[in-house]
Amino acid sequence: MSNYTEYANARKAAMDDAGKEAVAAFQSSYLFGEAVADARRQRHLTQTSLAALSGIDQADISRIESGATSPNMSTVVRLAHALNARIRLDLVEDSTPTSASTSH
Repeated sequence: MSNYTEYANARKAAMDDAGKEAVAAFQSSYLFGEAVADARRQRHLTQTSLAALSGIDQADISRIESGATSPNMSTVVRLAHALNARIRLDLVEDSTPTSASTSH
C-alpha cells in the first residue's frame, strides 16, 4: 500500500459488521460533539460557563465535544436550551448498505 487512503480503505473493507457499526456510532458522536463545540464557541462560552448554564458537568461537556460519549436525549435538550438553540433531527438515506437497508 502506497498511501494512507489505500490503507484506510483496505482496513474498512476488511472490517466486520460490528466494527462498521462502532465506526458509525463514533462518527455520529463526533459530529454531534463538534456541533456543540461550534455553537458554544460562537456564543463565546467556555465549557465551564456552558456547564453552569446547562447543569451538566464540565467534564461531561468535554467528553461530548470530543465524541468520547453520546449524550442521552435529556442532555441534548439541556445543551440546546443552554445554547439557545433548536434540535433538528434529519433522517437521510445512507449510501452504505446495511442489513437493515438490504433486507425487507
